[in-house]
Amino acid sequence: MIGEAAVPSIKLFVGYGVSGPENLRELLFGAEEEGVPCEVEAAGEGGAVALAYKAAAASVLGVGLGLDDAGMAAVHYNKLPAEKPLFTLNYRLDGGKLRSLAANAARLVKGMPFVL
Repeated sequence: MIGEAAVPSIKLFVGYGVSGPENLRELLFGAEEEGVPCEVEAAGEGGAVALAYKAAAASVLGVGLGLDDAGMAAVHYNKLPAEKPLFTLNYRLDGGKLRSLAANAARLVKGMPFVL
């Protein structure tokens, strides 16, 4: 809408071929539980680290999440080198930690200690 400012949010860039809405839900819930909005965008091809880096660059908050079809998820911060994400996770092996991954992205925004 014209005249409306976008709500600052963590960007979540999802690669082509990613299936399983439960994975997206877990990431969204993790950020939401920390009180930080998360905005999802289909971002095309690329690995989770590259997607997360692009998401961090696109986010006003400087924090991005990436999810790829190879089963990887990543958290990136716009002040880190592109090839050095803050966290990565194989969600096919450890999908139960997706919520914590997104919570840590939100905690980065808030300047709080990470959840291990």
